[in-house]
Amino acid sequence: MQASRTTPRALAIIALLASLAAGCAGRAYQRAIDHRGRQVGAFVYPMTIDRVWEGVGQVLFELGFTAEADGPYRLRTDWRYTSRSTEADLPSHDDAKTTLTRRTTVYENYDRHRFLIQAKALDEGGCVLRVTKDEERSFEGYVNRWNTRDLDMEWELLRHLLPAEAARIGQQARAAAEKG
Repeated sequence: MQASRTTPRALAIIALLASLAAGCAGRAYQRAIDHRGRQVGAFVYPMTIDRVWEGVGQVLFELGFTAEADGPYRLRTDWRYTSRSTEADLPSHDDAKTTLTRRTTVYENYDRHRFLIQAKALDEGGCVLRVTKDEERSFEGYVNRWNTRDLDMEWELLRHLLPAEAARIGQQARAAAEKG
């Protein structure tokens, strides 16, 4: 009988400790991502802009993107849809007789994004890559657009173009996260 009273209490303590550990692990992971982002955002490729640029096109192709030149050392990928649906504003059966002249409106709802990749040669040597992610969301005829710097895509490019440097930055990010 006494074992059954302590079992729920023990389970509650175990659940509390597990949730605390998960919270700590989540914060450590976020610290690693933040550290990596700072390093990637300031990274200077120790190569000529032409050499980096050749690699960028190849990486985008490997990742399944098609891109067009949007100026010197500028590429813009095609839109990628992450969700898409169509809805129609049709009269209901009950009011069909009274709304013969009502227009039917069809809405395309979607979420999509594309990337703008730019390279810039530096006077002191090397070059930098910057990736901007354009995002667009449409819902019932209203469209919201915004863009942000995309450090995750910059990380992907670095991982493909200079794997050893990416590994070094990844190790530094893990070490910084462990220090807290």
